[in-house]
Amino acid sequence: AINAKIKSYDKLVNQTQQQRATLAIEIKSLEDSAAALQQKINDNKQQLQSLDGEIGGLENKIGEKEKLI
Repeated sequence: AINAKIKSYDKLVNQTQQQRATLAIEIKSLEDSAAALQQKINDNKQQLQSLDGEIGGLENKIGEKEKLI
């Protein structure tokens, strides 16, 4: 009976360790994905800021041309 309990606990410990390893891999994968998404967000923010600057410059040029007309 005791040997059966020991085997049962060993099996449970092994399963728990395997689950822990699997979860660690999944967490690492999710962290990597989150980092990649954050980089894309940062890149898109920079692009938007650049486009905002270009739009502002074009609006100023249009305003100057309108004054000439």
